[in-house]
Amino acid sequence: MTRLGWLGPEIAMVREAIAADKTVLGICLGAQIIAKALGARVYPGSAKEIGWFPVQRTGSHPFFDGIPDSFTPFHWHGETFDLPCEAMPLAKSEITQTQAFAVGQRVLGLQFHLEATEDSLRALLKDAAHEIGRGAFEQHPGIILANLNQCTNLRPLLDTVLDRLTGILGPAQKARRVLPARRSISRM
Repeated sequence: MTRLGWLGPEIAMVREAIAADKTVLGICLGAQIIAKALGARVYPGSAKEIGWFPVQRTGSHPFFDGIPDSFTPFHWHGETFDLPCEAMPLAKSEITQTQAFAVGQRVLGLQFHLEATEDSLRALLKDAAHEIGRGAFEQHPGIILANLNQCTNLRPLLDTVLDRLTGILGPAQKARRVLPARRSISRM
C-alpha cells in the first residue's frame, strides 16, 4: 500500500455516505475528498495558500445565510479541485476558484479552516512550519501568529455554518436561540 493508500477507502466511504443522504462536512483535504468522491478532479493549485487570506462569497445557499460577503479565514493547502457537477459554488479566494461548495442540503466542502483556534494553529506551526515556502500566498509563521486574534472572528461563522448544516436552527427556533457554552476545538 502506498503512503496515501488510505485515501481510496476514504473517498469510497464519503461517496457511500453522500449516496445514503448522510450529512457530510469536509474541511481542507475533506473538501477535496468530497469533490473526488463526486467525480471532480483534484490537483495541485497554482500556488500554496497558507495563512490569513480573504474569501468572497460566490453563491447563495442556506449553509451560508448570515455569513458576510467577504471574510478572512485561515488556509493551509497546496491542492485545489474542480467543482463537482452537482455542487453549488459558495466562495472563492484570489488564487483558489473553489473555496466552498454545497451539494443539496446535506453536503458541504470548505477548503479553508473556520475551525482554526489559537491552540490548533500554534500546534500546526510547531509541527509543519517547514511546509511554508516563500510564495506570494504563503505567510511567514510570525505573520500567522501575529494574526491569531482572527480566530475569534471565525468562531461565529463556524457556529452558523454548523447550525445550518446540522439543521439545529429552523426559522422558528432562530429567534429563540440561547447561545450554548463555547465548544472546544483543539486540533484541526
